[in-house]
Amino acid sequence: MHPDRIQAAIRAHRRLKRIYRQPERAPEWPEIVADLIDADAYFKEQRELTSDQKLDYKRVRIALGK
Repeated sequence: MHPDRIQAAIRAHRRLKRIYRQPERAPEWPEIVADLIDADAYFKEQRELTSDQKLDYKRVRIALGK
């Protein structure tokens, strides 16, 4: 998964959480959650992560509530 797509999903998740009282009702919510799930799977497959990747992985896991 491309790092820019991961960053975009993290930013979109944060934005929706700030804007909507119930972000899961936003039309783009399923796509954002799917990208976060893909990012989580991508990070799990990696043997070693850079410090930036570790931070992104942490943010993805927080967004997914893990």
